Amino acid sequence: MAVLNKTGISNSSTIQAAHITQSIDALTGQVTDYDITISGSLALTGSFRVTSGNITSSGAISSSAGLFSTTLNTTGAITASIISASGNISSSTLRVTDATTLVGALTASIISASSNISSSTLRVTGNTSVGGTLRVTGDTTLVGALTASIISASGNILSSTLTVIDATTLVGALTASIISASSNISSPALRLTGTGTQTVGESQIYLNGATLNRIDFNQNGISAPITGSTPSTGSKIVLYPVGAVNNIDYALGIEGGFLWSSVPSNAGFKWYGVVSGNVTEMMRLNSSGILSVTSISASSQLNIPTSTSTSITSTTPANGALIYATDNNRLYFRSGSTWRSSSAFT
Repeated sequence: MAVLNKTGISNSSTIQAAHITQSIDALTGQVTDYDITISGSLALTGSFRVTSGNITSSGAISSSAGLFSTTLNTTGAITASIISASGNISSSTLRVTDATTLVGALTASIISASSNISSSTLRVTGNTSVGGTLRVTGDTTLVGALTASIISASGNILSSTLTVIDATTLVGALTASIISASSNISSPALRLTGTGTQTVGESQIYLNGATLNRIDFNQNGISAPITGSTPSTGSKIVLYPVGAVNNIDYALGIEGGFLWSSVPSNAGFKWYGVVSGNVTEMMRLNSSGILSVTSISASSQLNIPTSTSTSITSTTPANGALIYATDNNRLYFRSGSTWRSSSAFT
């Protein structure tokens, strides 16, 4: 590589043609390659294009037009209307005003764009704000926040905080500790890694709509619970996976014509309420199928319908009906097609 030199250039000396042409040759690239070192800032009003080499800077690179290079590396900020690279771009801060396409990886602590950024791999250690569309064909990993009007990815997006303004569709998985969206997010898998707190509004999932807060399921997946390591296709919410060969999960689901809830073997159901300011078990259905009203409070009774004995015996309800006759103080039980009654209660 040739080097620009000042040999022979001094006061009162004759100016030689080489003193001028070396600068022209260095800047036009028409003769031997020159090494040019800039110790200050470089500001361009046009495009800056490197046809075969790389752009490396220890300071900031700023251009009002485009930056074109195989690889672009700087410890400072990169600001340009268009950035094009067939290799990698590494920067502390990247600001783009127009659409940018990268064949290689984009690595930065902060990315700010008012238009689109398209990259095979995006790595960000700080926050990212995109005013246009962010398209990633590979995986995206962010240590900081990702904010965009639209996010499109055929790979995975991992972020500490994800904020979406418009509808977003992902072909891969979406993993984040916090996800905030004012529109729709569509993804084959949604994983929240945040721990949340016991404070209301600080759970891993918090619906905070102004007029409507709802979770909808489509009509796919109808089946009773099944034993095994995988939930039934009818399971809508698995509260506690058991995953045993001969057991089922604590779950809620749908089968044909029924909403079901399931518990594994040797488990049951409990219903709680508050009695005299204390949390109290009101009713229990144990693993043997015995239903017990466990609270003896007057406000927690198992009520049986009442009628008169004449009215009861003149009806034909379903087998197993139980009615109390108020005129003779007897319990009437429907057994098959016959009414059976108890002794009178005193």
